[in-house]
Amino acid sequence: MEHIGLARKCVQKFKEWYPNDTAIEKMEEDVEALTPNDRPELVAPEGVVDYQERYGGSTNHQTDIKEANFFGSRDQYIIAGSDCGHMYIWNRDTSKIQGIFEADDHILNICQPHPDQFMIATAGIDDDILLWQPILERPDAFLSRRVEDPYEFMEKRADGMGGRIHLHMLRDLARDNSQCVQS
Repeated sequence: MEHIGLARKCVQKFKEWYPNDTAIEKMEEDVEALTPNDRPELVAPEGVVDYQERYGGSTNHQTDIKEANFFGSRDQYIIAGSDCGHMYIWNRDTSKIQGIFEADDHILNICQPHPDQFMIATAGIDDDILLWQPILERPDAFLSRRVEDPYEFMEKRADGMGGRIHLHMLRDLARDNSQCVQS
């Protein structure tokens, strides 16, 4: 309903820009066909917001299938993949990055927690699916994939991407309490 209003405005703008284009008439007919005649247009109540929390740092401009998930015994973490191939883990209460881990050589799309165990499955565009679980006998194997300084890592990525990441946000996200996630 709100989108139909936006579509109408776009059609009007196209009419102004291209007054002799007959394709715009068809576009206008299509938009009008979407308009429900028997119901009033729905408007969101005042004061409603789209989201409650924001967890920044990861990037998603190359693929459109990233997903974020809750993780931990009390869902105290948020996990997500990134176009840089790394898994990001945020503290849900503070929105601070708890760790960044190399999980794919290219793009990491999915980080899925196991429903009953402290384990994460990650999948990207590489041929492998990785299963993540703390191994107390071999902590070096886990730590070798961990980015030592998340802030420095994201700053270097931003420089390499022409500054597409807003660096003023990164200081708040990455510096505090950067630790390996364990239950």
